[in-house]
Amino acid sequence: ANFLHVDRDGSEDRNRARMSRDEPVLKHAEDCELVPHIDQEVDSTLVPLRVIARRFTWLGLVAFGGPPAHVALMLAQPWRTELVDDASFASLFALCQFMPGPSSTQLAISLGVLQGGILGGLVAFACFSVTATSTMALLGSLLHSATLVEVPAAVGSVVSSMQSGLAAAAVALVAKAAHTLCTKLATEPLTQAISVCTAATSMLLPARAWTIPLLLLLAGMMTSIFDYISPPVESVPRLACANSRMAVGGGCRAAIAITVWLTLLVGLSGLNATSSAPWWVELMEPFYRTGSLVWGGGPVVLPMLMPEVVPAFVTEAQFLQGFAFVQAMPGPMFNFSAFLGGVYGGPIGALVAWGGLFLPGLLLIIAALPYWEQIRGSNRAQSALRGVNAACSGLVVCSVFVLYRRLITSSQQAIALVSFAVHHLFGPSVFGASLNPPSTILLGALFGIPICTYGT
Repeated sequence: ANFLHVDRDGSEDRNRARMSRDEPVLKHAEDCELVPHIDQEVDSTLVPLRVIARRFTWLGLVAFGGPPAHVALMLAQPWRTELVDDASFASLFALCQFMPGPSSTQLAISLGVLQGGILGGLVAFACFSVTATSTMALLGSLLHSATLVEVPAAVGSVVSSMQSGLAAAAVALVAKAAHTLCTKLATEPLTQAISVCTAATSMLLPARAWTIPLLLLLAGMMTSIFDYISPPVESVPRLACANSRMAVGGGCRAAIAITVWLTLLVGLSGLNATSSAPWWVELMEPFYRTGSLVWGGGPVVLPMLMPEVVPAFVTEAQFLQGFAFVQAMPGPMFNFSAFLGGVYGGPIGALVAWGGLFLPGLLLIIAALPYWEQIRGSNRAQSALRGVNAACSGLVVCSVFVLYRRLITSSQQAIALVSFAVHHLFGPSVFGASLNPPSTILLGALFGIPICTYGT
């Protein structure tokens, strides 16, 4: 009845035809759940958990190269465009940069929540981490009563060459992500200037934990002020369809997550201060505290963890050996915790340390996601996010230069150049959109064996 408009001549035939033409549009809006209702079955459009598990297990297998490469891999996934557009993806990335914890893992959790709700986020988190976590836990448990692992020289040479090729291919993926984000998020002089200034400042202040949050905040303020002085003509677009499922029960979920996070932070610290604290509390407390206070991802967590665990739980030699192992693993640097816990307490110790370091980031991103969805629907917030998104593209550009500087040999630099050319020019047509990123990673590893072994 709300959509039936009778013409002045009393004829309703044309109106019925209009209604029939509008039905597909209305049906699509229902399916996308742009405005969820209390009596609406939100779960009817959730992606099956087995599909989420398959997607993120595959990502966890090929996620070499650190957080920038992980973000590039997620950006390149074909199913990602069904969830969020590039601007929404960049704002999610910015949210994860604002939060303490492993940013790439938090981004995977966010994409999992968009697909399957809270359970989808937990499945994405577990599957994205399972490969590296289980491997690092196994290595640490093997060292539980040993000292150092002896690796044959021939095997070590091949593994080192493949690792060099993987690092070079990861740079190619990050360069492609930087190109994609800059061309879509920095399209005007103001946002282009923000992107360049963010990249340059990040290169000048690479080791400051406050650099990234401050740059994102300043970028949002700049576009907000600019749009306030000169309001944009176009209205703010509506959210992507899948985002709305995070708003259902979001406030209650956020309150529970924050309460659990604070309770554990205070409770573990209090228990660890007593003389009768069990061993797992002594192990978990420094990891949980570090995970709650670390900004900047893996490179920052290492110097924070070392004084906490050496010599209390592991020796300095074991710490450095674990660092070498995690460099060769896919996934986030935070998986280093499974190795350290395994060395100290075997498989149970690995689980305790790993959970302690990852749990704060998991709880905090679950608490923040509903508010991200609400902010994305605000015109004022959209103005700020325009600058934040441009700054995120600058952060990825900075990552390209930083990672390329780490390619210390000409062989690695050659692999990075060839991998980028294959990924950007030939990969989409030869491998397809879904297989292009992992194929680039595999080619980099294969190139690394002859080039890095016999090259310079």
